Amino acid sequence: MDLLLHIILKDHGRDLAIAIAEQLVCSGMRDGTSPQRFSAQLRHGVRNKLLGKAIALMNEYIETPITSHEIAEELGISCRQLERIFAKHLNTAPMRYWLALRLNRARNLLLQSEASISEIAVACGFNSASHFSKVFRTRFGYSPMNERAFRSHTTEFPVAVSPQAMASHIARRA
Repeated sequence: MDLLLHIILKDHGRDLAIAIAEQLVCSGMRDGTSPQRFSAQLRHGVRNKLLGKAIALMNEYIETPITSHEIAEELGISCRQLERIFAKHLNTAPMRYWLALRLNRARNLLLQSEASISEIAVACGFNSASHFSKVFRTRFGYSPMNERAFRSHTTEFPVAVSPQAMASHIARRA
């Protein structure tokens, strides 16, 4: 579907591509660099059921801060065991993985919705827009506002954009 929408975008413009996506009840168009959604097991090539359940819980509570202890308790395991599972299969800590999930969700909302940055911050479990902006900038190298401004001024999705290229593009448009 993404390829179809991309072809329509190139040949007939953004408005038609968005209208078709809406008719197909598609939440939005992804560029060639955006991953398609797969289950945690398929995405990471692991079959650990506890890991899958932990990630499902993180997705379920994306708007509400949850601790490693609460996740472990829900799964009936210790925090240390949860940390070992994440380290073994994903080479990261549970809370670091959850932060990445929340930031990726926020990035998708920035690109696919008209919600304000404050609304997106709350929807992704951040206690303030300023904290969200700081964490977002640390992760992606530019602010949430720059993400949205850059994407809204382009009709084509860039494959990879450096923070410098994004800043230059926004400055030229201003």
